[in-house]
Amino acid sequence: MKYVIGVDYGTLSARAIVVEQTSGHTLSESVYSYPHGVMDRRLPDGTPLSGSDWALAHPADYHEALKVIIPDAVRKAGIPGSDVTALAITATACTLLPVDQNLVPLCMKTSLANRPHAYAKLWKHHRAQLYANRMTETAEKMQADFLKNYGGKISSEWAVPKVMEVYHEDREVYNAADRFMQISDWLTAWLTGDPEPQNGSIAQYKAMWNRRDGYPSDDYFTAVGEEVPEIVHTKLRGRRLMAGERAGKLCAEAAEQLGLSCGITVGMAHTDAHCGALGSGACDEGDYVFIIGTSSCGHLVTSKNAAVSGVTGALTDGLVPGFTCYSAGQACVGDMLDWFIQHALPGEYDLQADEAGMNLHQLLERKAALQKPGECGLIALDWFNGNRSTLVNADLTGLLLGLTMETRPEDVYRALLDAIAFGHREIVDQFSRTGMEIRRVILCGGIAHKNDLLIQIMADVLNLPIDVSADPQASALGAAICAAAAMEDIPLGDAVKRMKCGILKTVLPDPRNVSAYEPVYAVYHSLYDYFGRQKPEWMTQVRSRWGMHGKE
Repeated sequence: MKYVIGVDYGTLSARAIVVEQTSGHTLSESVYSYPHGVMDRRLPDGTPLSGSDWALAHPADYHEALKVIIPDAVRKAGIPGSDVTALAITATACTLLPVDQNLVPLCMKTSLANRPHAYAKLWKHHRAQLYANRMTETAEKMQADFLKNYGGKISSEWAVPKVMEVYHEDREVYNAADRFMQISDWLTAWLTGDPEPQNGSIAQYKAMWNRRDGYPSDDYFTAVGEEVPEIVHTKLRGRRLMAGERAGKLCAEAAEQLGLSCGITVGMAHTDAHCGALGSGACDEGDYVFIIGTSSCGHLVTSKNAAVSGVTGALTDGLVPGFTCYSAGQACVGDMLDWFIQHALPGEYDLQADEAGMNLHQLLERKAALQKPGECGLIALDWFNGNRSTLVNADLTGLLLGLTMETRPEDVYRALLDAIAFGHREIVDQFSRTGMEIRRVILCGGIAHKNDLLIQIMADVLNLPIDVSADPQASALGAAICAAAAMEDIPLGDAVKRMKCGILKTVLPDPRNVSAYEPVYAVYHSLYDYFGRQKPEWMTQVRSRWGMHGKE
């Protein structure tokens, strides 16, 4: 029996799984939490991060994770490392790291360790909104055709705006960077000893590169800013490969440290969200996978082509060959629930959770499940990290309407769960308005296996049956599938059909709840339109004047 390894780098932790190459059966899993976590207030040396919207990562955490979780997963699987034939890495995207000519991260140089822009910028680092707006406005003025592939807007989460931010805010770091690499590409370069293979599947969604047409014209980039052509062609350079293709062979140094055989295949994966869709089996017409974690992403597989406003990508062969993949999502899901748990609960709820033998999420879910739709008396806007889709505006903020002296924590928790479902309904309705047909909804990600109430609310609000993916590590499985496709040199879709995980359960909408949610959603939709389209400047003004200044 032969095996492949899939590695998934999330926002707060990394995991590796060992998978049977033919069946996709998972033998073992290993998880590593990043010691530095998400740096949004200060750097490791105590240097404060001035202003808001910082979300930095330390690349040492990611490198160390790889050296821990792969040997540990192989040991737990009870197999010799020589039986592993391939591996591939997926990660959050766009998570971008500046490195020197030797691929040393700039933040690991003593002279730059106190410079925020020398660290990896996580996907949810939203300080580049100004530059994303400039790119969108320029494309609109030039009537650039490529903009339709991205729902009409450039996102602050993407590569070019993030590098523009470095250029304008810390020229020394920009000049010291030989290139800016996706964190998964940097790790893959260490595995292979070759920095040139770059993830084309990620570049399609996060860097405006297109497999068929390449980048937009230099006329466009120059109109955005004189520095942008250099950013695109030099700072983001590389030989682009698609998910399921071979990036190279495992070099001797990496093989020794990981306990694997030198020369095995290193495959190219995709973003963590797209790999979640692959692991869940999204490869047929009308498959729609919704991945719930720190944030959320939805991927619709279809042969239809249409301009869908507010999607983060609509690209041919974007997930599997032969289909267009429409991607969209919410910038804050698990993050929002964790924020509430950490900052807004009275001490008595800790005692209640301890007495019940539950964690706080489980306690609040149980309390919130006793309520009927709308009974909490609150409406929330789920924009704690801005809006990814369909408004594509990182400057928007969360909102909670309806607070009274009788409001309890479980009421707020229920409203946040409702907002997650409502926000995703905005996306699904946008697909429906443009003639897209969703034939099957598959839910995956850690929260899908932890919060039954949210799944039921999703089914009720969308009025659709929801299949829950059987594997809680669908993204890591997707990476393993990419590794197998690369090693065997077979179409990615064939590997998906052979190795995808099954369905744990199907949750059906409750007709009574479907009806009860309609007037509640109508209020959410009105707030969504008003604060997101008619008066977005209100949230921007509040945030810029009073919101996060002086945060330490």
